[in-house]
Amino acid sequence: MMTNKNRSVRLVIGDYKKNQALQIENNTINFRVSKSSDNKDSSNSASFEIINLSRKEENIIGTDYVYVRLEVGYEGRYKTLYEGQAVQVTTRDEGTEVVTQVVCGTGYVELNHSVLSKTIPPNTTVKDAFDLLIKELPEISRGVYKGVNINSKLTKGYSANGTVKEILDKLATAYNVEWRINDNVFFVTDRDTSDTSMSEAYVISAKTGMLGSPYVTSGDGTKGVKDKNKTKGVIFQSLINPNYTVGNAVKIEDERINGYFKVTDIDYSGSNRGSDFSQTVKCVYLEKVVDGESK
Repeated sequence: MMTNKNRSVRLVIGDYKKNQALQIENNTINFRVSKSSDNKDSSNSASFEIINLSRKEENIIGTDYVYVRLEVGYEGRYKTLYEGQAVQVTTRDEGTEVVTQVVCGTGYVELNHSVLSKTIPPNTTVKDAFDLLIKELPEISRGVYKGVNINSKLTKGYSANGTVKEILDKLATAYNVEWRINDNVFFVTDRDTSDTSMSEAYVISAKTGMLGSPYVTSGDGTKGVKDKNKTKGVIFQSLINPNYTVGNAVKIEDERINGYFKVTDIDYSGSNRGSDFSQTVKCVYLEKVVDGESK
C-alpha cells in the first residue's frame, strides 16, 4: 500500500549540459504542477518556492529560461514529475527566511518564440506533418503517436505560418487530435484515445494511494453544451504518484466506480517538509461504465 511516508523531493535547476546545475534536496521545496493531455487548451506548467538559497545559488537560478526538473518518489526512489524552463524567478524576504519563487513553462521558448514559414507538401500524413514541426524543437524528443486521425492525409498540403504552438494548435483542431509535451517528450493522440493500452493501465485504488472515493463530473464547464469535446468524466484524489501521467490509461477500482479511463489533467501539490503531497486527477471514460461496473 502506498503511504505518505518517507517521501522524496529533488529539484534540479541550471545548465546541466555544462555541469552548472543545482541539485536541491535539503532546502524546503514547495511545489505546484499542472499537466494536461491537450496542450492546445492548457500548457503544462509548474511553480516552486525554495527556502533560503545562498546568493550563489540564487544567481544560478536567475539565468534566463534555465532548465528545471522536479523528481519525486518514496523511500529515496525518484521519478521525474516535471521538466520545463523557468520563465520567471523572483526572490523575496519573508520574515527571517528568503523565498525564491520559480515559475515554469514546458517548451516555452521553442513553442512561443520560434516563428515558422514553411509549406508542408500535399499528401503528407498528419503524423508526418507533426514530425516535421517538432524538428523545430531540438530539446524535445518524439513520443507516442496513436489513433486513426493521425493517418489522415493533407491532400492539398498545409501552409505553416506562425509560432510553433500556433501551427500545432491549428493542425490539431483541423484533424481532431490533441498534442502535448510531457517532460520534454512530444505526444499526439486522437481525443478519445490513450497513449497506453488498457492492459497497461495503472490500477487506482486505496492500496495505490487513492484518497476517498472518485466522483463523476459533468465535464469542462468552459465548453458549451453542444461542444463535441465536452465529455463527462471522473475526478479522484490520491497521494502523488509518478508512475502514470496525462494521456495514460488507468483502471479505477472502487465501490462507487470501476472501469478504464484516460487521464486528461493532473494538478499536483506538495512539499518535502509540509503535510501536503497529493494530486487531483481528471479522467474521461475509455469504456462505458454503468452502475459502478464497466461494460
